Amino acid sequence: MRTQLFVILFLVIEVAEAQNATGVKFEQGLSWAQVQEKAKQENKYIFVDVFTTWCGPCKLMDRDVFPRQKVGEFFNAYFISVKVQADTTEKDTEEVRKWHEAARALAKAYNISSYPTFLFFDPEGELVHRLNGGSPTGEEFIAKAEAALGGYHRQKRQFQTGERDPAFLLGLIKSAQLMNDRETLPAVTNEYLATQQDLLTEENLRLISTATARTTDPGFAVLRDRADRADSVLGEGTSREIVRTVVFDELVFPHLKINGVKKDYGGGMVSYSGEVNKDVDWEEIEKRLNLEFPDLAEEIMVTSKPMYYKWLQDWPAFVSSVSSYRSKIDKTRLNSYANDVFLFSEDPQSLRQALGWSRGTLVGDNKKNPLFLSTYANLLYKTGKKEEAIKVMEEAAELAGEGGGHLTEVIAKMKSGKETW
Repeated sequence: MRTQLFVILFLVIEVAEAQNATGVKFEQGLSWAQVQEKAKQENKYIFVDVFTTWCGPCKLMDRDVFPRQKVGEFFNAYFISVKVQADTTEKDTEEVRKWHEAARALAKAYNISSYPTFLFFDPEGELVHRLNGGSPTGEEFIAKAEAALGGYHRQKRQFQTGERDPAFLLGLIKSAQLMNDRETLPAVTNEYLATQQDLLTEENLRLISTATARTTDPGFAVLRDRADRADSVLGEGTSREIVRTVVFDELVFPHLKINGVKKDYGGGMVSYSGEVNKDVDWEEIEKRLNLEFPDLAEEIMVTSKPMYYKWLQDWPAFVSSVSSYRSKIDKTRLNSYANDVFLFSEDPQSLRQALGWSRGTLVGDNKKNPLFLSTYANLLYKTGKKEEAIKVMEEAAELAGEGGGHLTEVIAKMKSGKETW
């Protein structure tokens, strides 16, 4: 009987291993460069599963989808497959550690912010498809992945060689959105909008909100002249905010950084890179703004100067610029400015002035705002008012409730005399 049980157990293990062997074959022991080279040699596409150790859907894909025979047959025939762990843990194997740098580079290059994310590259290493989130079945995942073999890059090349049919452009827009291709999307969208007779439809207004980056773009005049209609779809104040950003990017930013570059990551996340210009003619900038956009000039100056002096790390000048426009700055932005000074400045005068701004934000409902109170408490602490700072931070932690755990840690640092910045 014992022998029979052993044989049955052996057969169960053998069958399970055979089933796993028929699933997706993920490469082991190769670097990213070697994976790319292997794809070229075998003329296969590359499938990259970007996952994290804490991601539930990632684990479900590993358990329920990747081991399936049909999934393995499809991916092993057409792809060189590799798993890339996006987070780091103390339990990471040597193999995982070797991929840490490549994982960070992939996440940054392709704007990966959710998991799992699946990237598909053609044999030449060009991204051709992208999927976000898992699939409940192998069949569904195969159906989604098949689009990679259709070739997003082919659509892009058609566009680059002059294809401007509206239906084609709209299809390419949807593909670019799926791929999170932030460089291609605005160009294609603006070409599509140029083919439209009515820019005020709901669909076109939403496209305008994502693609308008220059004053010459088709949607800029709509946002400027028909803000009422646009805001009825996009939300109150959205048109003015987009117009203000476009004007800043076009008329102001080139003066603030030498060979400056703006990168849009989507979701409102942008970065401005380049060497800070230390010889800015603010009078000339303001003069041009007043000439071309007089209704926006002051608003843009109010935000531009603090941004510039923050880039320059000139905190006395930062404080001076904020103070000169203080009556024009809303409480939320003023709290942010005060927090910047707390975090990065060691200048006593600048800290005292920021403390005054922070105290001034604590009016009305903001008296019970944990975010505003924590900024005020931190500035109190950094300016030497330890006991008062602890009292205010305790109030902020109590108001924050379960979400205030980090504030409790700050209180402990204050009581022990440690830095909280």
